Amino acid sequence: MKAALLADIFELAGYKTRFVSFKYKLKKVIPEIKYLPDEADYHHTLQVLLKDKWITCDPTYDLPLKDLGYIVNDWNGVNSTNFCETPTSEISYSNIKSEKLSKEIEEFNTLVEKACDKYPKELESFSVKMEELFSNARGHK
Repeated sequence: MKAALLADIFELAGYKTRFVSFKYKLKKVIPEIKYLPDEADYHHTLQVLLKDKWITCDPTYDLPLKDLGYIVNDWNGVNSTNFCETPTSEISYSNIKSEKLSKEIEEFNTLVEKACDKYPKELESFSVKMEELFSNARGHK
């Protein structure tokens, strides 16, 4: 996860970081998405403490994915970036415990496990096709 790598870099440089998590709707870029619960997933990104203010730095998507409709950030090192996904649930911060979000994620993970049991080939195809889509956009054919 890019955010975890970036957090390591910030922390090595002496900055405090925290992770931000929330549920979001997946983009309907391939048909197999319909086999995922709620056609959703959880997004995890990063905030860094700069001058006593938490600044969002979401490095999730790289420039070649912009043409697929993904939000690509160009962080200036001072101001918050946009989230690369739009939250559809409560936003959770790793330094603040959210029982509600923890329960939602646990329930969602159970639904994903059931979907994997019910649609194993379809969800394997989803993973392969998403990887191909991103690889092709990045020019790694």
